[in-house]
Amino acid sequence: MMQPSATFYTSAEPFIIERMSSEEESSIAISYHVCQTQYGSTLVANTHKGICFIAFGDRERTLEELKMRFPKGIFHWEETELQFSAVSAIDQCRLLHNALPLHLKGSDFEMRVWLALLQTQKGTLTTYGEIARTIGAPQAVRAVASAIGRNPIACLIPCHRVLRADGKLGGYHWGIDIKRKIIDRECASILP
Repeated sequence: MMQPSATFYTSAEPFIIERMSSEEESSIAISYHVCQTQYGSTLVANTHKGICFIAFGDRERTLEELKMRFPKGIFHWEETELQFSAVSAIDQCRLLHNALPLHLKGSDFEMRVWLALLQTQKGTLTTYGEIARTIGAPQAVRAVASAIGRNPIACLIPCHRVLRADGKLGGYHWGIDIKRKIIDRECASILP
């Protein structure tokens, strides 16, 4: 079982991860802002503890998705330093400053899957089956795929690095074209 909070390092880039409690979720204040990144319109949201949501797409759709994910949230249109750090990390393919705090809402299983995604190295690809084996649930490939599909942090929790067993790109919540673009950009960023 995942501890309520943990510091986790991936590819020498630190994330401080805290799991949102059900008590917090019942009346959490969430600041959000929409900006442009290399992947188009991007909604970035945070609580007072960390980034809780990043999504690519038009403002109305991504805001609706944010509100569905946090039905009891109290939402404020506000640009924050945390959001700026997250957008910089997306645009630069790396964290630029200190550890980025993530405040995640998810089941124990989802948290295990998302932590396994954070273990994948930039520029490498994996499969749903490999993630299932990594978390000790080799028969749970479909459940792993579902958890990956519910990833609340586009790009920074790297669900884009997961391919189908046949090597094809498979699905991506924010579209195959964006998935391909992120993969290409990550691979280019590790070249000398």
